[in-house]
Amino acid sequence: MMSRRAGMLIIAILSLALLVGLIGYALLVQPVVAQLSPTPPTLFTQLQYPFNQSLIPVGKVLTVHSRSWGSQPIENVELWADGQPWALQAANNATLYEGLFAWQSLGLGDHSLVARTNDTSKIPSTSAIVRLNAVMPYEPVATFQVQQSAGESLESLSKAFDVAPQTLLKLNPQLGNLPLNQPLGSDQSITIQLAGQFTPISTTTSLSATQTPLPADVANLPLATPYDPNAIWFDLQRRFGTANVPLAPEALVGSSNCQTQLVFTPTSDDADGFFIYRAGPTQNHFELVATVAANGSGPQLWQEPADFGQTLYYVVAFNPAGAAASPVVALENADSACATLQVPQFASLLLTPKIAVSDVYCYSSLANGPWQRVPNQGFLLPIAGGYDLASALPLTAISASQTWNLECWGWNGTQPQLLGNTSTTLSLGQEQIIALDADLFSLQGQLNTSTQIQQVPTLSTIAPPTNLRLTTDLEECVQAAPQADDFWRTACSTNLAAGATVLTWQWSEQACFPSADGQDCSANANLEGFQINDRLAGTPLELTRVNPEQRLVFLAPRTMPSPTDECLSVQAFRGLAVSLDSEVLCLPALKLAAGSYTLAPSLFNLNAGVAQQTVGDGCPALPINQSQSTSLNYPYVSSLLLLQRNAVAETACRRYTASWFDGSVSFILPRLDQSVGGLELSFSVASQPEPANEACPASASLQIGSASQTIDLATWPTNGLVTVAVDQALLEQIGQSNDPKLNFTLQAERQLANRNQRCSSELGDFSLKLTVQP
Repeated sequence: MMSRRAGMLIIAILSLALLVGLIGYALLVQPVVAQLSPTPPTLFTQLQYPFNQSLIPVGKVLTVHSRSWGSQPIENVELWADGQPWALQAANNATLYEGLFAWQSLGLGDHSLVARTNDTSKIPSTSAIVRLNAVMPYEPVATFQVQQSAGESLESLSKAFDVAPQTLLKLNPQLGNLPLNQPLGSDQSITIQLAGQFTPISTTTSLSATQTPLPADVANLPLATPYDPNAIWFDLQRRFGTANVPLAPEALVGSSNCQTQLVFTPTSDDADGFFIYRAGPTQNHFELVATVAANGSGPQLWQEPADFGQTLYYVVAFNPAGAAASPVVALENADSACATLQVPQFASLLLTPKIAVSDVYCYSSLANGPWQRVPNQGFLLPIAGGYDLASALPLTAISASQTWNLECWGWNGTQPQLLGNTSTTLSLGQEQIIALDADLFSLQGQLNTSTQIQQVPTLSTIAPPTNLRLTTDLEECVQAAPQADDFWRTACSTNLAAGATVLTWQWSEQACFPSADGQDCSANANLEGFQINDRLAGTPLELTRVNPEQRLVFLAPRTMPSPTDECLSVQAFRGLAVSLDSEVLCLPALKLAAGSYTLAPSLFNLNAGVAQQTVGDGCPALPINQSQSTSLNYPYVSSLLLLQRNAVAETACRRYTASWFDGSVSFILPRLDQSVGGLELSFSVASQPEPANEACPASASLQIGSASQTIDLATWPTNGLVTVAVDQALLEQIGQSNDPKLNFTLQAERQLANRNQRCSSELGDFSLKLTVQP
C-alpha cells in the first residue's frame, strides 16, 4: 500500500509537471493577431503592373495586372482604387489566378491601387499598395511666353491659339481662379503651349462609387477603446469554442481639424474586437495601428492625427472563430492647415553592446503596436562607441505619450545572440534624455520634438524618349551609340549584316516641363537607363534594358512568328519611377522561310455567367442575369478553356436556373511579306458527359477580319485531339489587315428553358500551325 508521503510526492511531481506544461504552453501561445493569420501564410496577392511610384498620364486607361495564389481555392479578386471598389473578378476556385483590370485615373495627383484576394478560408490576402502619380501627358510641345495687351482675357487667348482655357490656367498658376472672361491687364506674361495639349479632365468618366460621407452626429459617437485580449484564453476558445465567424464591418473615414475620424459599424454581434489597419501617404503596406473593443452593436469613432495626403484604412472584426475585413477606405487630406505637425525624432541614439557581437539589429514596438524590424533590411550602422539606432528608427506623429518597447540582437560568430529587452515612455512636446539599460546592451540618446511641414508625396518627372525609329543605316546606328568608337561601329555593322532589328531613339532633359503640374525634373540628372517594351494588350511586356548613355538596342533577327504584335515603345527609368512611353513603333512585315510554324496563343478570354427566372407564381421571384469576363494575355495566357453548362428546371414552382463557362482564344498572326498557304488550329478535349441529362447546345467559330467559319461540335471526339483547318475565305483576310488575328470562340447556350442539363469539357494545349509559301 502506498504511503501517505509517497502519495504526496507523486501529487507534487504531477503538479510540477502540470505547472511546467502550463508555463510552456503560455510561452508558446502567439498574440491574438498572429493566431488569426496562417503561419506560414497560405494566400498571396501581388500587383504586378503598373509599377509602384510610376508616373501615368491622367485619363489613360491602364491594364492593372494582379496575381493571386494559395493552397485553398480562390473565390474572387477585388481591385480597390483610391479607397473605393473598382472591380471584382471571379477566380472560379483556381489556386493560381491572373487578374487583368481596366482602370482609369480620374484626376491629377496621387492615386493608390490595392488588390484583395478571397479564398475559401475566408481570410483575405491584401497586396502591397501601388502608389501612382497622374500627370498631364508629355507630348512634344512648343512652350513660350506671350506679352499680353490690355483687354485680352484667357477666353480670347484660348480662341486665338486654339488652346483650351483650362490648359492656360494650368500652365499659369499665378492667375489662380481668374474668370475666363476677365481682362488680364497690360504687360502680363502668359505661358502658351502649342501641340500636345493637356487632356481635358472633363472628358473622363467616373467608374468608381462615390464614398459615403460621415454621419452628421459623428462628434457624438462613442470613442473606440483599446482592447488587449488575453492570448491564452483566446487560444483556448479558438481551439474548443463554438463561436461563429463575425461578418465584415462597415467603415467610413473623414477628417476634421486635422484629426482623422474613422467610423466603423459592426454588421453582426459576434465580434470580440476590431483591428484597425492603416497605410500612410508614403507607405505601400498596411500596418496594424490599433486593437479596440467591440462595445456593442452601434458605430464607433476612432481618431488620430490626419496625415497630409492620401491615407488608406480598413477594419477587421475578429473573434476566436476567425476574422472578416471591411472594404478599404481612403482619406484624401489636402487641408494645408494639417501640413504642420509636431513630430518626435531622435537627435541621437547610441546602442552599445556589452559583449563582442557583429551585425546588430533590433525589433521595435510603439504604443503596444506590431513589432517591426530595425532596420527593415540589413543591420545597424556601426559608429564610434556602438551602433546608430537613430537614423534607422523614424517615428511618426503622436498626440500624447506612448510606450516604446525594444528588443535587440547581434550575431556572435555563426549564431544570433539576444542582447535583451528594454522599454520606456516617449513624450511629445519636450526634450527627453534617453538612458536605458538591458541585459547585454545600453542605450543613450536624446528625443526632440520638431515642427515639420508635410508635403504631398510627389515623384520626380522623367522626360519620355522621342523619335523612336527603325534604322538600317550604319552611321545612324553609330551616332546613337554611347561612343563612336571601333567597338560600337563593329557592333552596328555586325548586327545590321545579320538582319537584327536595330532601334534608335532620342532623349532630352528639356522635354520635361516642371511648371505645368508642380513636378520636378531632378530624376533626369540621375537617369538609370531605358527599357524597351512590347505593348501587347495594353500591358507593357519588358523585353530588355540598356544604360542611360545608349540610344539604341539590337533585337535578334526575326526568323520565327511572335505571339505579340511586335509594336514596341521605349521608357526612361530611374529606380521605380518610369517615364511615359515614347511613340509606338510597329515592326514591318516579316519574310519567313517557306514551311510550317507553330504559333502560341496570344490572348485568352474566359467568360462565366449565371441566370435565373421564375415562370409561374409558385416560387419567389428572384431574377438573376450576371456575367463576368477575364482576359489573360501573353505571356500569362492560360492553357485551358472551359466549356460548361449546368441547367435545372424546378417543376414544382417553375423556376429555371442555368450557369455556364466559355470563352475564346486569339492568335496574333504575323504581318507577312508573302502568301499564307494554310492555318490549322489544334487543341485537346477532355469531356465529362452526363448521359442522364439532356444535351448541352453550344457553338464554335473561327474569325479573321470580317470573315467567319462555323465549326460543327458534333464532329469532335469526346476525348482526344481536335484539328480544324481554316477556310480559304478567312485566309484571304490576312493580307487585308494591319493587325491580323485569328479568334476561336466557344459559346455555351445562354437561354433559360425547361431543361435539366449538365456537361463539361476542358479544352487545352492550343496551338496554330501556320504554313507559308516562298
